[in-house]
Parts: sequence; C-alpha cells; structure tokens
Amino acid sequence: MPLTFCNCDVCKESRKLGGKNIRKRSSMVINDELMIDLGPDSINACTMYGIDAGRIMYLLQTHSHSYHFDGGHLDAGMIADYVRKMNEDNIIDDNSLVYGTHFSHEGNNIHDKMEELAVQNSYHIAYDGMKIEI
Repeated sequence: MPLTFCNCDVCKESRKLGGKNIRKRSSMVINDELMIDLGPDSINACTMYGIDAGRIMYLLQTHSHSYHFDGGHLDAGMIADYVRKMNEDNIIDDNSLVYGTHFSHEGNNIHDKMEELAVQNSYHIAYDGMKIEI
C-alpha cells in the first residue's frame, strides 16, 4: 500500500502522508532468529530496519498463496470477526494484544483510520518497522 499504479483516494493519501501508511507485504522477525512469512519485501525490510537476515535460523510460512506476490487479502472487518471468534472460543481475553497484518488494498483505508476502527474491535493495526516488547 499504496499500489504502484493506483490513483484511488486511499493510495494518493497514503503517498502524501507516508510513515505508517506505506505498507509492505507482511512478515515479522522474532528474537532475530525466527521469520514468519517470508515474502518478496522481506529482505529489503530487514535491510531497512537493521535486521541481519543471516542470523535468521527458522522460517514459519503460515500459508502459501499467490497474494504473497501480488497483494493481500484481508479487510478490517474480517480481522474484527476473527478477534470476536477468538474471544468467544477463549483463545484470547481482554488482556491479549492483537495486531492485524496482511491487509489488502481493496476496501481499506490509511493507517490512522484503520486503527480507529480496530481499537473499537479490540485489536490494533501493525505497521512496517513496528517493534513489540514481550
């Protein structure tokens, strides 16, 4: 986000605002050893955020679909549904930290507007370069 040749209002606003509104395809590194979801942007992101990819020992690929190479598939409402279901099934509780990633371009908005909706549904929106202390 924004898509390369897209001139919709969301993509234009994302380019203008920059920062959290510029999103690569999702991936994360835990304790400099575990990478979750290696994608086309992962190595550039490691370089950009000072992560030594040579130290990564384990890779967990959560799924294998073409959208790893051409965009995402989730929208904010789907994440809210997943959070609600995980609460109902006692997988998470009110103290759990939930961050949504892997959002598609279609039907989503800039980061701050997505975060407003997310906090109303008990989760947050992850962003490139985000660090979480556990």
